[in-house]
Amino acid sequence: MGPASEEKNEVVMVWGGSTSVGMNAIQLARAAGYTVVTTASAKNADAVRSLGADVVVDHRSSSAVDDLVAAIAGRPVAGAVAVGVGSTDACIDVLSRTGGTRLAMVSTPVSLDSLVGRRHLFPAMVPVFTRIGLGTLRSTSRARRLGIRAGFVWGSSLRDDDTGECLWGEVVPRLLAEGALRPAPAPLVVGNGLEVVQDALDRQRAGVSAQKVVVRL
Repeated sequence: MGPASEEKNEVVMVWGGSTSVGMNAIQLARAAGYTVVTTASAKNADAVRSLGADVVVDHRSSSAVDDLVAAIAGRPVAGAVAVGVGSTDACIDVLSRTGGTRLAMVSTPVSLDSLVGRRHLFPAMVPVFTRIGLGTLRSTSRARRLGIRAGFVWGSSLRDDDTGECLWGEVVPRLLAEGALRPAPAPLVVGNGLEVVQDALDRQRAGVSAQKVVVRL
C-alpha cells in the first residue's frame, strides 16, 4: 500500500474482502485513513491484508460476527459494506452491536445462479425476484428498527452524481498514481476473442476466488 491520508479513529467493515468490490473498498477506505476489518477465507487472508485490511476474519466461521465485533473493540464505525449473499444480515448484526449506523449493500440477498443457462427467463425470474424483494425488505426493515441506514449501491449509482465524478475523475486516478490503489483482483486470462467468452462464463460459474476472469479482445 502507498501512503494513506490522515489516520482516523474510525473503522470501516467490509464483508467479502476478497471479492473485486471488496478488494477495492478496502483500498479506498484505507487510503482515506480508516482502519479496515474484513472477512475472507484463510486462503485469501494475506492478499486482503496486503491491500490494507488490519483484521481479517474467516467468513465461514460460526464466530465471524463475534470476531469482527471484538476486532472493532469499541471504536466508532464509519460504515459497513456488504458483499455477497447473506452479507447484509451479518453486517447488521455487527453494526447493531458496535453502534454503526450506515450500511452499503452491493449484492442481492438471493443468488441468481438458478437463472443461469435458461433459454426462457421470465417464468423463472418471478419467484427469484420475489424472494429478492422480500429478502431486501426484511433486512432493510430490520436495519431501520435498529437505527441503521441501509441502501443499495450499484455501479450505476455513482455514474451521474457528484460522488461518482469525484471518485472516478479525481480520487481513483490520484491514488493509482501514488500507488495507494492497486488494480485488484489479479486477472485470470482465459483466452482471446469472442469465441472464448462462453469458456470464461463457465470458468466463472465453476468458482473463482480473489481473481477476475478476463477475455482479451
